[in-house]
Amino acid sequence: MSNEHVKYFRIGKINKNAIVTGMWELHADKLPQDYIKYFYDDKNRVIRFEKYEREFPGASYRIYKYEGDSQSVKISEWYDRFGNLKGIHRYYCDEKGLMVKREELDGQNNVKYYILSQYDEQERLIEEAWHNPDDSLDKRDRLIYDSPDLSELTPSSEEKYNSSDELDGVFHYKWDERYNLLEKKWCNKDGELKSYYTYKYNDKDLLTWIGLYHEDDTLQMSQNFTYDEKDNKVSEEIFDGKGNLVKRNTW
Repeated sequence: MSNEHVKYFRIGKINKNAIVTGMWELHADKLPQDYIKYFYDDKNRVIRFEKYEREFPGASYRIYKYEGDSQSVKISEWYDRFGNLKGIHRYYCDEKGLMVKREELDGQNNVKYYILSQYDEQERLIEEAWHNPDDSLDKRDRLIYDSPDLSELTPSSEEKYNSSDELDGVFHYKWDERYNLLEKKWCNKDGELKSYYTYKYNDKDLLTWIGLYHEDDTLQMSQNFTYDEKDNKVSEEIFDGKGNLVKRNTW
């Protein structure tokens, strides 16, 4: 396939319209060791996804299939780096083009689980419910936006429900203007703060620091990350709440 039909990204995903998209595009001559490679057809649709990771030789990959001229994926096949089929995903959109259902099947086309999605009037995702093959509920997440101006990428909070559809607790989020997560608080079902994380980034939006705090604001542990000129993570340091080095990984 010619070079104009190939693009590179840090990460990839399927959006609310079942369209394969990439985030943080990379230059072919300056690729880190972990990256995503997309192949496009003549309709500018992603037809193949390759994921490269420094820990493993070769790439795992996915094949995307479409119906007619639709830009929305109908089926994706997931393969490991040895070419073994690991699973099949199917995607269903409503008349507005919003993905309302997706399901994962095993290599024998047996449904492993499916997810139902709901959206608000602004077409922001507000709920995802995981169901087992027998249609019983496995878990449910509900997203809340404190303002109509908030992007779907930056929900204010997320309610977590269990298989009995009972509230387990709520995550509360803070974001910067570049959609980086700055703080994540966990409160129990009674609204009591139990713990929280804070995050820091460099000017390339790469994560450089994570801090885990107790409910009384005392630091429980922290992690530092450093990167080389190609944005490869080259070291990771883990400290306890008193600042003592617990573990260091280098690459």
